Amino acid sequence: MANNSCDGIKLWGGGSKVENCLIYGTGDGIGGDSPWAGLVIEEENNGDSFEIINVTIHDNPARRAYSMYAGYNQLADITITMRNCIISGSYGAAYFGPRVQTNVEYNVFHRPNNTIQVEANGREYSIGDINAGLLGPGNIYANPQFISPAWGSTGDYHLADSSPAIDTGTSQNAPATDLDYTPRPQGTTHDPGAYEK
Repeated sequence: MANNSCDGIKLWGGGSKVENCLIYGTGDGIGGDSPWAGLVIEEENNGDSFEIINVTIHDNPARRAYSMYAGYNQLADITITMRNCIISGSYGAAYFGPRVQTNVEYNVFHRPNNTIQVEANGREYSIGDINAGLLGPGNIYANPQFISPAWGSTGDYHLADSSPAIDTGTSQNAPATDLDYTPRPQGTTHDPGAYEK
């Protein structure tokens, strides 16, 4: 989902799963305050669940918006599992509303120029909280070092050889291949994001 003029991917139905997806260039292209997000999840039925697995979301900090949000309008009690994802380059934190139960594991967060990375479970999670495992196991704060991130043009979101994200994911429910159909894993364990290095 590249350079969409509004939101990136929107999920409304329980049981939905986003896997091996790349989302970047979200918004109207002019920066400033924006209502659009790379990933949006809203649901009206209590008890529904969603999965976000091996997804890369990249944003531009000049666009003042959330990188992703779930349960913003507090419509229902839902559960979200987010695993092996990379959320990078956004002005706003990754946001999970107060009625969202989260299972957030083995993700890479990189919100530059702000210590708060995630809003979930009725609190804010700082870089230190993320690295200490307070949000969930295996989560880290790090610059993923994409080959050529972009906004409004074509980007390359494969990981550079020096990326600290390499081999920080988990095999649990991970897809067998990446977005290029490269088998996972290529190293000692799975990489987070849409591409395996």
